[in-house]
Amino acid sequence: MLTQYWEFGNMWYFTIIILTALVGIALYHFLKQKEKEEIYKVLYKLTLVNLAFHFLRLIFPPYVYDFQNNNDLRVMRVVGFENICAVNTLLGPLLFKSKNKYVRDYYMIIACVGGFVALTIPVNPYTERDLFSFDMLRYFVSHFLLFIIPIMTLLFNLHEFNYKRFWALPISFFLCLSLIYFNENLTYDLGWVSEKRNFSLIYGPPENMPEFFEPLKNFLVRLVPDNLKNYTDQHGNLVQVTPLLWLINPFLCIMYPFSFIVYIILDRNRFRKDTSNLWEKTKEKFRKA
Repeated sequence: MLTQYWEFGNMWYFTIIILTALVGIALYHFLKQKEKEEIYKVLYKLTLVNLAFHFLRLIFPPYVYDFQNNNDLRVMRVVGFENICAVNTLLGPLLFKSKNKYVRDYYMIIACVGGFVALTIPVNPYTERDLFSFDMLRYFVSHFLLFIIPIMTLLFNLHEFNYKRFWALPISFFLCLSLIYFNENLTYDLGWVSEKRNFSLIYGPPENMPEFFEPLKNFLVRLVPDNLKNYTDQHGNLVQVTPLLWLINPFLCIMYPFSFIVYIILDRNRFRKDTSNLWEKTKEKFRKA
């Protein structure tokens, strides 16, 4: 049997999107027949399933070979906080069960977006692996669950957004990136990786980007304050930035507007009511003046 690969735009790409949509619809109709408390328990169990899949990869290729070769512990790097989706998978059960509304806001939005992006934008090394391997199955199941759990939580009204909490999402996301940064430095110091990997852009804009994304890269570079630029080349182009901290200005300029828009959409009724009341009060003040 020929090895099949997952690539953007090929037959398997669209097949997987259709299959995930059908599974999502089936899950919705399955949950629709249950009470809210049961739905909550099912979704929580799915976060545990996702956590189990995260670690099960260690006993399947290609990761199992590292253990077979002199008990190489470097394979443990793949089950740590190495990227955004890994953070949301490892902390998923805790984030989902949290009573803190800010924490649940973070999980509902960032996990959902991260899972969606991972399912729709194929990246290495997964575009080079056999589609019918366990690791690819794990990849799709894991990111599908990251995407669908928040969707089902919202569809069945198990979490309520309040647009007044929008300010906390970028901070929560920055803490997530800080955890990835700490993990990357730890794995590097332990010798589990030979070089620091630029997951989630914690070390700056990627050097090799598709030409289509170059304007975005240049825009991000312009947002970086001079004191966070380590040095520039003879043409004044950014060569290196201060890890993690370089994201502060892009967060202020991009993440906060994004957060505000998302919260308005998710809490549009309250926002519409509050803005209407504010407008009426403003008009009343002008009449009295």
